Amino acid sequence: MADNNKFSKWYKERIESNPEFPPGHVWEDIKDDLDIADTWQRIDQKFTREKRIRTYIFSGIAAAAVFGFLLLVDIPPVMNPALPDYSDEILITEKQSSELSPVVFDQEEEVAFPDKNIVHGNDVMAQRIRNKEMIESSPVNRPLEKLNTADLKRINSKIRLLNEGNESSSMPLFAMTGKTIAETEKEISEPVNSKNTYYFGLSGQMNNSLMLSNKTIYSINESPYSQVRPQQSGRIGLVAGLKLSERFGAQAEFYINNLKGQTFREYRDGELIDNQIQLGYSSLQLISDYKFIKSSQKLSFSHHILLGVYGSYLKNASQSYLMQEEDPLSEYKKFDAGFIIGYSLQTSIMQNVNISADLRLDPGIINIYEGSSYLPKEFNRTYNSSFLVGLSFTYNFQR
Repeated sequence: MADNNKFSKWYKERIESNPEFPPGHVWEDIKDDLDIADTWQRIDQKFTREKRIRTYIFSGIAAAAVFGFLLLVDIPPVMNPALPDYSDEILITEKQSSELSPVVFDQEEEVAFPDKNIVHGNDVMAQRIRNKEMIESSPVNRPLEKLNTADLKRINSKIRLLNEGNESSSMPLFAMTGKTIAETEKEISEPVNSKNTYYFGLSGQMNNSLMLSNKTIYSINESPYSQVRPQQSGRIGLVAGLKLSERFGAQAEFYINNLKGQTFREYRDGELIDNQIQLGYSSLQLISDYKFIKSSQKLSFSHHILLGVYGSYLKNASQSYLMQEEDPLSEYKKFDAGFIIGYSLQTSIMQNVNISADLRLDPGIINIYEGSSYLPKEFNRTYNSSFLVGLSFTYNFQR
């Protein structure tokens, strides 16, 4: 209520102190050409039709985005079922395995294995592959007295295959320790790596921005005689980041040319005009990345939530209407800041090269309007807000 009284007082002073009066012949020149009822009716019908078309377009885009997201998200109920954990294990070293003789059975039976292409060599990764195959295909997690004939056959055959390609290797396949089968498998599948993973690359985004103010909201929701269109622009920047863990990461993005603004379509001096405002920023963004769905053989994409902040510096500004262009730089603050909320879909296209598609919302938290002689800043609070669709390419490296 206090703001309304202040505005009314200010507006009354402006009207009463206005020294400009239109020439007397103006009304005589235009009064015969005006049909007020028909004019406003045509204006209302035109704006209603355009709003309806815009609503259909936005609804279609939103429905397509939701449908595409549902197609991409595939969460199997059990990605990696847990292996049974037994207190006792059969643990055999290569030296011991070479000394074992095959168990003799009364009748010959062919023993089948999932894969006989054993990798030969003394390097650590080859050894771990053989270890993993042994875990998956042999009953190594049960006591000896509980093994049946088929189990013993499989172990004997594996021993023969392993001895063929590992005569000079001294690395134990299964050391006699108290490790559980789950710990052994984790050690095999996740080799120890003390290096940090970094990445850098390029990011390109399509930006739809609005300068949210009372006039903007009124034009969107209520006014039948004015419209507002978002400022559409593109930007290209640099991105660099660090993977903090399997699921968490942090990255920084820099855009040297980040254009924001909007266009009012309104009546001014009896004409329907486009009143366009553009603000040119340089922006730095700091973003945290959380991977809430990891990629797998069945799901080749990983899904991420993005949360962060941004800071921008205003470099230039322009306002154009009625074939005229003005520089309203002094009417806006030099700095802007806000939050970043987004979703990212990422996948690997080749070794160490990733591609990601982003959807983001960047709401501003600072009133960017500084005020002018004809409109004080307290009557025109304005906040930048953007919706962005982006694509980025990054290269991973370790140090």
